[in-house]
Amino acid sequence: GVEFRRMFEKQHADSLWMTTALRMNATFPYILPIIQLPSSPPMAVMDAGAMDNYGTQTAIKYLFEFKEWFAENTESVIFIQIRDNDREDPITDLSAQDYFSQMMSPLGGGYYSITESRDLANEYLLRFAKEWYPGQMEVITFEYPRETSSEPASLSFHLTQREKRNIYNSLNTPNNQKSFSLVRQLYRPELLARGEKISAYQEGGSR
Repeated sequence: GVEFRRMFEKQHADSLWMTTALRMNATFPYILPIIQLPSSPPMAVMDAGAMDNYGTQTAIKYLFEFKEWFAENTESVIFIQIRDNDREDPITDLSAQDYFSQMMSPLGGGYYSITESRDLANEYLLRFAKEWYPGQMEVITFEYPRETSSEPASLSFHLTQREKRNIYNSLNTPNNQKSFSLVRQLYRPELLARGEKISAYQEGGSR
C-alpha cells in the first residue's frame, strides 16, 4: 500500500474530487474502464473489493496506528460492517442447477472462494485485534440477506423499485434488528452529554 497524498503531492493530491475517488473505487473489470494514476510507471486502479470489500483492513490499520490514543480517550471501539450478502452463506446444492449453470459453476465458485477467503482473513484480523487492543471492541454487522428475496438486487447503477423494496425490507430481518438494538444500547449520547460512562450505566442495569 502507498499513501496517496504523499505519493502524488506534486500532482495536487489534496484537490482530488470525492466523485473521482468513488469512481476509482468502483473500477470493476468489464464494467468500468481501468483508471491509471500519474505515477512512473503508471499504476492501474482496480475496485477496492479485490483486496478488502468492507474496509476492515483499513479500519484495523487505523486502530493500530492510534491504539494508545483510543485506549486513553475512549472506553470502546465499535466497527459497523454493512454487507451486500449474508456473512454465513448456506452451501449451494449444485444438483438443483441446470446443465449450463453447472458448466459455469467453476468460474463462479472460484470468484466466490476468493471473496470468502478475504472474509475469513478479515475475521482473523478482527479476532487478533482484540488481543493487542487494550480497550473494548465490538463488531456490529448489517446484512442484505438472501432470505428477503429470491431475486436479490443486482450489481447496477440503477435499482428497480422491487430491488429498493427488498433492500428496505432487509432492515427488518432478525439479525439486522438485533444489530440496531445493539447500536442503540452502546451509543447513548445523553449519557455522554452528562459526562457519565456508558459502561457504568450498563452495569448498573438502569434504563
